[in-house]
Amino acid sequence: MFENFHHSLNFSMKNAVKRIAMARFTTRKGLVFKTLMGVAFSGMLWPVFASAQGECLCPPVECDPCEQQESVQFYTQKCEQGEQLKSCAKAKCVPKKPLPMHCRVAASSKKQESKKSTKSSDRMPASLKKLEHLPLQGDIAGTVTAVSGQSWVSVGEGKKSSVQLNMPIHTLDQIETEIGGQVQVDFNDGSRILIFENSVIRLSIVEKQKSNIWNQLLDLFQGKVRNQTADGQNKFQVRTKHAVVGGAGADFFVNHTEGDRAVTKVQTLKGQVELSSRDGEQKIEVKNGESSSFVVTKSPASVFTEDELSEFVAQGYMTPIYKMKAKELDQLKKQGFVDSGSARLERGLASTSAGFKKTKSPAAPENFICSQPTASFNQCSWECVGNPKGSKACRGELPQVRCVRRRCNANGMWADEIPLPAIQADKCIGNKVKVDTCDY
Repeated sequence: MFENFHHSLNFSMKNAVKRIAMARFTTRKGLVFKTLMGVAFSGMLWPVFASAQGECLCPPVECDPCEQQESVQFYTQKCEQGEQLKSCAKAKCVPKKPLPMHCRVAASSKKQESKKSTKSSDRMPASLKKLEHLPLQGDIAGTVTAVSGQSWVSVGEGKKSSVQLNMPIHTLDQIETEIGGQVQVDFNDGSRILIFENSVIRLSIVEKQKSNIWNQLLDLFQGKVRNQTADGQNKFQVRTKHAVVGGAGADFFVNHTEGDRAVTKVQTLKGQVELSSRDGEQKIEVKNGESSSFVVTKSPASVFTEDELSEFVAQGYMTPIYKMKAKELDQLKKQGFVDSGSARLERGLASTSAGFKKTKSPAAPENFICSQPTASFNQCSWECVGNPKGSKACRGELPQVRCVRRRCNANGMWADEIPLPAIQADKCIGNKVKVDTCDY
């Protein structure tokens, strides 16, 4: 076998030398000479090794552009021809962390293409579709600088983790706040958001486009957020199912609720923001001290077909812009941020409308956000309802008397009304309303 191999090699070498010599004398261009030389050696060596060893080459050890090599695994298998064995290596690849923006865009595009392949009866406009959660975590977008109550962070539909102080927040992270929960996130570009209770948001896009120019998109699925955006050419948008709100160098609230109507409400404290429908067909400017809403009225499916309903819902309408009263503006301003460098909180400590405090003692009067009676965020009131006039104690033993507890929520409203058992009637004080730290 080796003699035949040696003979074939000598014969091929001679033919190659002849080809090279002819190429050098028949052309003056070095490029042609190099090309012919490569062709000669390929034709000389490949048939020899292919016939001697068969198709027995290992695939290259490499990962996709959006992956990185974690380890190498070795394996042995038969060659494609013959009984020979080959020992090869293959790379164990994992997604890059952080995942580059072009990779996230590619993953999103692939997902959208997959969705387009579904049957036509399942097709709905973007305004009605459930906003998808991408299962990939991106770059660090900001940091949790204040937290109160219980809140959760997750990536896509992955495992939820409790939000902690100083926790980094990444692009595509989703944050959920429970009753009494609030989270403040300070972003790398100088913007910051305050997420109120019973809210769900996702940081869909946070990217640096040019030097000191950022593009940020926050999806608000439900609830309320306050946004302070950086000045300059930065682009900061809050998107709900039906509307988009955005502006640079502005301070504004966005509240999204759904019921018989889906309402995206905007309240501007500083600068001006643009409120538009998701398709961009309807736009208005909401300036300092003004408020407006984009409303979508939901109609029964028995009246419209699904396609007709989708088209109708996608339209919606803008409410007139109105000037907020001084009292309303004051209440909004009190629902503020913790300034950079101030004391941080541990989770579970009480907060006020002016941010987050380290104490559960009653807040100072300037921090009151609820009225009749006045109270700060997360304080409770106890009122004896139906009590006989002149009675100094709450007569809980009487059938018409109830001791009712309420809580001051982040929107400045008395909520979570609970009638207490008669045995706890002593928590109420006669015909007066008591305000104090909640007892639960």
